[in-house]
Amino acid sequence: MSFTADELQSFNDILEKKLAAHRREIERAFDQRLQTLRREIEQRFITAQREIITTLTQKLAEQQEYHPGPGLRVKTATTASAAAIGKPGRPLTGGATPGH
Repeated sequence: MSFTADELQSFNDILEKKLAAHRREIERAFDQRLQTLRREIEQRFITAQREIITTLTQKLAEQQEYHPGPGLRVKTATTASAAAIGKPGRPLTGGATPGH
């Protein structure tokens, strides 16, 4: 069975359209999955930051309780600073400041 050039071109056009539609569908699914993974990773990062701040704050408080230094005031993380984690433009500060 042989086909004319027009029939082959029509068949080729149909295949190209189906391939293009399939490519768009795969790209959309891939983009959605990437967005989901980004959100999950960001949430895990924020959770880890909060856990680190909580742990460091507890350890610092314990050190201050058992080994208070003369004239040393300890800054601890507050609920407001812990809530600020993950928000751009808000630097995290903390630690001890001599003489205050």
